[in-house]
Amino acid sequence: MSHTPRLRAPLPGLRLRPPGRDGGLIVAIVISALCASGHLAWLMTRTGGTLTDLALPLAVALAPLPVLLVVVLAIDQLTPKVRLNLVFAFAWGGGVAFLAATVLTRSTAGGAAPLFEEMAKGTALLWLMWWRRSAITSLTAGIVHAAMAGLGFATVENVVHYLAAFAQGGRDDLLTMIVQRGLGMGIAHPLCASLMGLGIAYAVVARGGTRLPIALATCAGAVLLHILWKDAVFSATGADGRKQAYVVCAAVVLVLTAVIVTEHRRLVAAIGRHLPRYQDTGAVTSDDVDMLSSGRGRWQALHQVRTPPARRAMADYQRAATELVILHQRAERDNVRPGVRDRDDRLAVMTEARARLRASAL
Repeated sequence: MSHTPRLRAPLPGLRLRPPGRDGGLIVAIVISALCASGHLAWLMTRTGGTLTDLALPLAVALAPLPVLLVVVLAIDQLTPKVRLNLVFAFAWGGGVAFLAATVLTRSTAGGAAPLFEEMAKGTALLWLMWWRRSAITSLTAGIVHAAMAGLGFATVENVVHYLAAFAQGGRDDLLTMIVQRGLGMGIAHPLCASLMGLGIAYAVVARGGTRLPIALATCAGAVLLHILWKDAVFSATGADGRKQAYVVCAAVVLVLTAVIVTEHRRLVAAIGRHLPRYQDTGAVTSDDVDMLSSGRGRWQALHQVRTPPARRAMADYQRAATELVILHQRAERDNVRPGVRDRDDRLAVMTEARARLRASAL
């Protein structure tokens, strides 16, 4: 029989954001930016290019990025997103991961490039979980953050290839390279990385003896998908090879979509099952449960408040409420009670966020 917990006072110095250490992520972002800029500077020196020569390849590589970012960020409308985590994943993919994969590939004559590239992109999730353990709380979170790393990787890789082509043969070679790589690699890298992210997240979230074998098989699938796509695009497999690659990629998209939709439905059901028990604490109302149960409701709630402090308070509330539900999901999965301190920390954040919202409305 469920009971309504008594809300204790907010913990002293309670941070209204997910627990974790920002310093490690910020340092990693700076290092990643240095890796990407240093690699481009080295390439420009090697090809004799100038900043003017970099402008066109850079603009072409960045052109599809806003659309791809919107698609990736729209994947998950319910799980809280932390901007620093997303920025880190993108920067790591385009900086540390790209440089590491490039060095390893050149040292092995390029034969293992797909393996090195997918492993390098996957390290973004490992580093993120090291510094912020609560970052990957679901399979969907693993997919989203890995896709961001894949986007960063693809963006810098396209800049490098476009710059080399432009330096070698001007706009004609640049156009040829755009047609050859273009949007295709911009989609393939996030897609392969998403499959890798699914495997890593499954190893973290799932339970049971088959957890690691399934996770490893999923990660291996990401490498095989990369190999298939690369052979279809850059080798003489012809139209049949490209069709097979498109079919496989479409199947992977369907699998990822099924995972995301399934988790979405489970989270919505868990919100309706667990949050109402906290109504007597004053942290939750029935309207809040309805708002939290849909991405549209969350978006409308964020944009109905007018001031930036109020939006931050609403974002804090939504994040803490969702983490509270995920805490209950984990407890159900492990057949234990939710940790009292973790539970009360989220409730304290929700209560304080509501107070800030009320203050902003005065």
